[in-house]
Amino acid sequence: MPKFIPKLGNYEKILLLILIISLAAKIQIPEKRALWWDESVYLGLAENIYFEHSYHFNIGDQEQFRPPLLPLLLALAYPMFGSFESAGIFLNILISLVSILVMYYIVGKVYNKRYGILAAFIMATSTEYIFWSSKILTETLSLLLIIVSLYLFYMAFEKNRKEFYPYLGLITALAFLLRYPNGLLIPFFIIYALYRRNLKKLINRKALLGLITFLMLLTPWVAMNYKNYENPLGGASYNFNLINNMTPWHMPLFYLTEFVTHFQTLTIVMIIGLLIVIKRREKKDIFFAIWAFITLLFFSLLVGQKHFRYIIIALPSITIMSVYGLDYLTKIFRNKKYEKIIIFLFVILMLMPAYGAYCISYENLNSRMSLRDAAEYIKSIAPENCYIMGQPYPMLHYYTKHKVVGYPKKQEDIPKFMKKYNISFVVYENSETYPAYAETWLENNESLVKIFEKRENEYFVKVYKYALPEKNQ
Repeated sequence: MPKFIPKLGNYEKILLLILIISLAAKIQIPEKRALWWDESVYLGLAENIYFEHSYHFNIGDQEQFRPPLLPLLLALAYPMFGSFESAGIFLNILISLVSILVMYYIVGKVYNKRYGILAAFIMATSTEYIFWSSKILTETLSLLLIIVSLYLFYMAFEKNRKEFYPYLGLITALAFLLRYPNGLLIPFFIIYALYRRNLKKLINRKALLGLITFLMLLTPWVAMNYKNYENPLGGASYNFNLINNMTPWHMPLFYLTEFVTHFQTLTIVMIIGLLIVIKRREKKDIFFAIWAFITLLFFSLLVGQKHFRYIIIALPSITIMSVYGLDYLTKIFRNKKYEKIIIFLFVILMLMPAYGAYCISYENLNSRMSLRDAAEYIKSIAPENCYIMGQPYPMLHYYTKHKVVGYPKKQEDIPKFMKKYNISFVVYENSETYPAYAETWLENNESLVKIFEKRENEYFVKVYKYALPEKNQ
């Protein structure tokens, strides 16, 4: 072996194998994919940042509340790929692999390499991680920034490595600009310092420099909020109110009841690990447990709309608790033979749902392609500056590059609405919520001509061309 190639230990070899398998799974993606609502928004925002040097989407100030980091990164990566989707796919693959690598390094530093490799394996095979890392969304990068932030704070606070505070301010600011809920890191740091009865350790020059770094990075975002909302935290406030006031309130115990469904085998070892942590109460274990607790408490009690993806930021803590539980199970028998059997069974039980999650992810990238096909058909025949009426406006706008408006609430408002926006095409697909009149109106309106229809099992998309004579408007 050449001298410039470092010799790999057993754990590093296993880590390399995990990364290779993870990479092989992630590059099996279709040439053309069906985008989700949020994916289309982030890609469209990136497009406007790059070409128009502005932060908006579709019509007016739509989607300006979105945190700007991901669109900015996509815009910066665009010249290397010539496609925003390709840039997003590449960044997601790269970040997901780096996250596994960083998880191994950090857990290895805080605990040991055995724990590090188990943590890397658990993260790589977590069904939630596999699914969300297949999307051009914020989850993967958010996890990476959370892991690094937790490590930097732990080292600065518990190991007295004060030089880490400025880097902590930088990473925490980036985490917040990526996903607003990552701002939970700030109260977590304070709560943990109070729990350790050592709030004074946060009062020093390096910590102050970290705070200044944090605030300086947020300054452009604050200025943008003043301009758009006349509120320094306008985007985050709007986002919080949106998910609380415009969607049904879910029960606080939602996440607890969903754990088994989403984490399967991991739930058992995680519960065992959590019980051990509570019993031993070692500071590094309690540190990660408190982060998971604060995350779960916030999304359970203060956020009405509940999706399991929201608490994926607790995955580092869940992973470490699971490592603790697995390590305990392997040491019960104090026999190397039984230890290997338990590890082998755990690996198999993790790989089976992981493969299922990969299949679901790949299938999801291809499902509801009809909407993209319909939009591309519209794009091929649409005149310049035309308007489209349809509920899934982010996908339609991103695919067609034309303005999209939703259906008016009342049927009697349609004539004025059509004239105001000069609607050329009307799209109906059955995955979104429509006004009660929509389907009947489309079927019985003689001024609409159906020009496209495509079905995928129960899902379908219909496109109508609006041809109402002006005298009847």
